[in-house]
Amino acid sequence: MSLVQTYTEYFEVSPKNGLSQFQTMTAYLGGSAFQTVLDNPVTAYRQLVQQYAKDAAGKAVDPKVATAEATAVFKANPAAAAMSGLIPRIIGVGFKRVPKFGILLGLSFFLGEDGNISATAAFGASVLSAPFINPIRMIEKQQRAFFKTTGAEKPIMEIIRESAKKNFVPLFRGTIPLMGHSCASALLGLAGQPKLQKYIKGE
Repeated sequence: MSLVQTYTEYFEVSPKNGLSQFQTMTAYLGGSAFQTVLDNPVTAYRQLVQQYAKDAAGKAVDPKVATAEATAVFKANPAAAAMSGLIPRIIGVGFKRVPKFGILLGLSFFLGEDGNISATAAFGASVLSAPFINPIRMIEKQQRAFFKTTGAEKPIMEIIRESAKKNFVPLFRGTIPLMGHSCASALLGLAGQPKLQKYIKGE
């Protein structure tokens, strides 16, 4: 199979599901962008609670205190707090989803699964896409790190410059746990859900 032939088949509509691989990728990205905007306030609040779960000394704080701190930030500046981290998350739709879904659909395509995502493709995509996804996640979290004291997001370029001084190592913290989380999500969702639906319909 030539590269040109493979590229052409990527845009051909499958008779099984009525979609091409390109259309499937576009649908994933569009849905991801829409979901990102809608759930950003919830994500921002959750991450603020997580940040306030420990004090400056690194000791655990009472969950009620952490929740109260996050709530106070939202009450002081609701619009800015709700939209905090949205820009890297929107950018991340491309930088995070393209590697993940691209590798997933690519593996599925080369394995000849014709739209049916297997556990092998889901596992491979989770492991190979994590190094692309994790830096975006870390930048998003760092943007809210000083929201309580400054009331504003930390500039993205400032975060990148600080990471560059440490060879960007801070941006890759948590990559291994992310692989496990992504793998479980892909196996249960993208790979497992269609099989569960078929099983239910069969019953």
